[in-house]
Amino acid sequence: MEINPESEPLQKLNGQWQKIVMVMMCKLRTNHVLINDEDMETLSAKLEGTAMVVQEDDDGLHLTLMDYDEAMDLAKENGDLDE
Repeated sequence: MEINPESEPLQKLNGQWQKIVMVMMCKLRTNHVLINDEDMETLSAKLEGTAMVVQEDDDGLHLTLMDYDEAMDLAKENGDLDE
């Protein structure tokens, strides 16, 4: 679930998943990644209650994993949610 799908940083990522994955693969210095059903199940279980926060700063987009409640508080503090 996206906390604020209309946020400007998320809009910049919209439809760019291939570029994002390519950038991450380059940063990880690999040209091949295998993701299987077990990976997806493990990830879902491991990251339950976790949100990925996307923030834009002068140096680029920052992707951060944090507790879902903390992410909600941050979104509220930044005025990114309609209450």
